[in-house]
Amino acid sequence: MIKIYDHNESVCCQKVRLTLAEKGVEFKNIHVAIEDGEQYNEAFLKLNPAGVVPVAVHKGNVITESTIINEYINEAFSGPQLMPTEPYWRAKKRSWSHLLDSEIHLPHTTCLSFVVALRFVFLDSLNTPEKLAEHFANVKNPENRLMQKDAIEQGYKAPQFTLAVIAFDNMLEKMDRQLEQSPWLAGNTISLADLDVAPYIHRLESLKLSNMWTKYPKVSVWYENMKARPSWDVAIKQQHIDKWVELMSKTGEAAWAEVSNILNRK
Repeated sequence: MIKIYDHNESVCCQKVRLTLAEKGVEFKNIHVAIEDGEQYNEAFLKLNPAGVVPVAVHKGNVITESTIINEYINEAFSGPQLMPTEPYWRAKKRSWSHLLDSEIHLPHTTCLSFVVALRFVFLDSLNTPEKLAEHFANVKNPENRLMQKDAIEQGYKAPQFTLAVIAFDNMLEKMDRQLEQSPWLAGNTISLADLDVAPYIHRLESLKLSNMWTKYPKVSVWYENMKARPSWDVAIKQQHIDKWVELMSKTGEAAWAEVSNILNRK
């Protein structure tokens, strides 16, 4: 059985759980409390020196990076084929993964999530200057470290916040254009492209920012179709941590005014 080192509210973990659910793969879930710094424990760092979730362990082999884990799951297990078979659509799938991995996840998802809500989760645990400094020192990726630091210390005044909002809007626009051509992001059937992207749209919804796609009707239809799938209930809905959901909802209501102002100036 494949093991997944996981956190319920990590978008990267959510996309891996969606893939496992779509494939019908049973797995052993090992929770890593990232808000308490468990990803920096010696035992976890032996699995992934980058100190981030998810991590998959299968047949004694360790696989890191959620996009790579998803492709591994698709290839290693039976069940529906989630990689497009036609070369053009395979390229499309990879273009969505590249957008997420090279731009959207870091810095933009990190910035948006921390500014609006997650800084409060971390500050609750890292409640002294010493704990906060230790946390920042443990973050391996310097870009991630700076992003978290700016978001926690400066909130909406963090330098990257405006860029994060614009980047997400650009992605939504790109999605809407693609979905005018095909019902899914990489062709006529659901694929890893949709499973990779969906948690990022869900993060916007969790942060009460779903108004961002009111002008993108195809995205709205696509997202409702994603949420209607049985995999969504198993991999996303049932896995939520109530206190995180409540916090994102509460802080997100105030965030829309900030986000709306940025979009109106775009």
